[in-house]
Amino acid sequence: MWADPLSAFQVLVLPQQRYPEPRPLPDGFVFADQVPRSVERELLSLGHEHWRIPYERRFPGAREDSLIAIMKGDLIVSVSFVGADNQIRLPGYGEAQYMVIRPEFRGLGLASSRFTKVLERATEWGLAGVVLVTNRQGIPETFERWGSLRVGTIEPMGRRRSFMARWVNPHRWLARRAAAVLEAHGAPIPDEHGRRGLRASRFGH
Repeated sequence: MWADPLSAFQVLVLPQQRYPEPRPLPDGFVFADQVPRSVERELLSLGHEHWRIPYERRFPGAREDSLIAIMKGDLIVSVSFVGADNQIRLPGYGEAQYMVIRPEFRGLGLASSRFTKVLERATEWGLAGVVLVTNRQGIPETFERWGSLRVGTIEPMGRRRSFMARWVNPHRWLARRAAAVLEAHGAPIPDEHGRRGLRASRFGH
C-alpha cells in the first residue's frame, strides 16, 4: 500500500536546474518558521519513528532556519526540515528532512507546495540542490515526477555501523554515483569541489 515501508532507503538527487515551478499553498494556508516545541514534537512523533533526530536538530547541516511549517488559522498542520548538508556528503547539496502532515489534511496539495518551499530555502542558502532519502512506497516516484533523479539505495544500518558512520562516510560510492548521474543530466556538482572532492578527506579518509 501507499507509504508502506520499503526494504531499503531510496536515494535521489534534485539539482537546482531541475526544480519544479513554485506551487502556492491552497487558500487559507500559510507558511511559518516558528512552531511551539510541543506541537513540533507531536507532529514528528505522528509520522517518524526517529522523531528525536529532527526535534533535536541532529541531521546533517541543521540550522536555526531549517524548519518550515504550514498553518491553517492557529493550527500547525505540517512541519518539514531542510539541512545545509546531506547524509551521503555530496558536496554543495542539502537534504530535505522529515516531512509530515496531519492525516486529516492529506490530499489537499500541501505536499507539493511544501516541497517547493523547501527548495526555495535551499536556494536562499546557495545550495546546488537537495538530496532526498526515503523508505516509503510511492514517495520515490513522486519525487521523480518533481524532477529528482534516482541514484541508488542505502541498506538499513545496525547500531555499530551507525556509530562508525559518524567518522567514516559509508556511502562514498553513492556520492560518486550521484555526481555521475548529475553530470550525465548536465547538472554537475559545484566546480569548487570537483570530482576529486568525492575521493578526498571530505569523506573521512
